[in-house]
Amino acid sequence: MTETTVHPAVRSLAEALLDELPVLTAGMAEAIRTGDPVYADVPDLEQSCADHLSYVLGELAGLPRDTKSARRVGRRRAEAGVPLATVLRGSRRAARYILDVLLHHGGSTMSKTVLMSTAATAWEIFEEYSEALSSAYVSSAGERLRRDTETRAATAGALLTGELDADRLREAATALRLPLTGPFVVVVADGADSPAPRFSRRRVAAAWQPGVDLHTGVVVPPHHDLDLVTDLLDGLRAGVSAPFADLADAAPAAAEARLAWRIAAPGTVVRRDRAPLLRLLADAPSAAAYRDEVLGGLLALPDRERAPLLDTVRVWFDTGGSAAQTAAALFVHRNTVGYRVQQLERLSGRNLTHAAQAAELHVALTAHRLLTP
Repeated sequence: MTETTVHPAVRSLAEALLDELPVLTAGMAEAIRTGDPVYADVPDLEQSCADHLSYVLGELAGLPRDTKSARRVGRRRAEAGVPLATVLRGSRRAARYILDVLLHHGGSTMSKTVLMSTAATAWEIFEEYSEALSSAYVSSAGERLRRDTETRAATAGALLTGELDADRLREAATALRLPLTGPFVVVVADGADSPAPRFSRRRVAAAWQPGVDLHTGVVVPPHHDLDLVTDLLDGLRAGVSAPFADLADAAPAAAEARLAWRIAAPGTVVRRDRAPLLRLLADAPSAAAYRDEVLGGLLALPDRERAPLLDTVRVWFDTGGSAAQTAAALFVHRNTVGYRVQQLERLSGRNLTHAAQAAELHVALTAHRLLTP
C-alpha cells in the first residue's frame, strides 16, 4: 500500500488516534473480552490490542509497517492452546472496534466517499495483519504438536518399560490423559501406520509409543469391552495383554502383549485372555527343548522348504483342519495341502488326525512362534 491511497484527512485522524492509544487499547480489550469469555484469562490481551491498533493506525498514518507484532501474537496464542477460530474471532472484533473508532471520529468531518474508502483500506490492513497472525499461529501450533507428540511418546515409553515411580506415574497419567485405575490392556501391533487413529476415532482412551513398524499402546477398554479392542485391530497382526487394574502394571502387561503378538499370524489378533497356552510356554524353560524335540526334523530343512510347511500347518490349525480352506487361504491346490501335511507328519512323527498328537504339534508350533524373534 502506498501513501497516496490514504486520504490526508484520514492520515491526520490516524495520527491523532495514535496519541490516544492507551484509552483505545483499554476499549478494544474490553470489547473482545465481552464478546468472547475465552479472552477473560488472557493476560497479554492489552498488549496484543495495542500492537493491533499501532499496526492499523500506523499504516493509515503512513508509518512503516511491520508484521512482527502480528506474528508474535499468533505464536503466543498457539503456545497457549487458544483455538485458531477463537483467535480469528478476536481479530475480527478488533477490526470492527477500529472501524467504529474511525467512523465515529471521522463521521462529522469526512464525506461518505472518504469514509467508505477508509473502511476498505482499513480492511485490507486487517487482512494483512490477520494473515501474518494466522501463518505464525499455524507454524507454531505445528511445532507445539510435534513437541507434544514426542513428549507423549516418551512418557508412554517410560510407562511401558516400568521406569516410573509413584509420583512420576501420577504425572504420566495426567500427561497421557489416562486414569490410574483401569481396566487397561496393552496392545502391540505391527504395520507402517500406527493404530492410534482407529482408537481415537471411536473415542477410546489410549497412549501410544510409536515405532518404525511396531506400535505399543496402553488402552482403556470402554465398559470392559475387549471385543471392541479386537475389532479396532482388525486386519493387523497384534497381541493384546490380559486386562489389568493398576496403571503401574503396564510394563509386565506390555511384555505379555509382545508375546501374544509374536504368536499371532499376519492379519490376526491374539488376546492373552483367550490364549492360556501362551503363559504356559512363556514361563516354561523347557519350551525350546520341547519345540526342538517335536519339530527338529522340520526346522532342519532349508528355509525355502521349511517356510511353506510352517505356513500350511499354521493355517491348517487356524481352519480347524480343513484342507479346502487351507488351500484357499494359501492359494494352492488341495493336493498340495495334502502332500505338505504328509511331509509334516513324517518329519514330526505326529499324525494330524490323532487328537493328542495334533495337540503336541500345535504346542510345539506355538512355542516356535513364541521363541522366534
